[in-house]
Amino acid sequence: MKKIGAAIVAGGKSRRMGGTAKGLLNFQGKTFLQNITEQIADFPEIYLSVADDSQYPESSLQKVIDKYPQRGPLGGIASVLSVCQMDAMLVLSCDIPFFSKEAAKKMTDAYDEAWDAWIPVDKCGRKHPLCGIYHSRLAKEMLSFLEREEKSGVLQFLENYNVRWVHSDELGLSDEIFQNINTIEQYDAFCMEGIE
Repeated sequence: MKKIGAAIVAGGKSRRMGGTAKGLLNFQGKTFLQNITEQIADFPEIYLSVADDSQYPESSLQKVIDKYPQRGPLGGIASVLSVCQMDAMLVLSCDIPFFSKEAAKKMTDAYDEAWDAWIPVDKCGRKHPLCGIYHSRLAKEMLSFLEREEKSGVLQFLENYNVRWVHSDELGLSDEIFQNINTIEQYDAFCMEGIE
């Protein structure tokens, strides 16, 4: 039986958000981090990937310090996979406010551990590696990749592995769940849409 945990990647510098930690952005009385934590509360193992221990002091989630904080989200994913006790981890960015408990269930129910990674693709063909499932056996390979490669994007790493690119239609999921908030302008627009 497959055992799947969950991890929220929240260690980015948020340069396009003016340095504000995206997990602390507020919407309808909750931070993004609080909301996504509620959506994955049923998972048997949950981690919060951070650049250092001073981030998100109010969170009760178990923190994992990113061993490569300057190298983007791959370092956070690798750090989580190297400590988790599960067969695989659902990895989520902290800035996807529409992600739901239903989406988490559909994704984990459909996941097949024969794949190294299981990454959603939206209707426009965009891949979403920060809303995907990674097998824990990738931990050593990710850390090795980060040590030897200057460019360490998640999609670059996945080029050499057995990845299932699953389209949102296959799961009956709206592309809205993958929407992330990267800039102040996007956040302002998101808040205005929620008020209407």
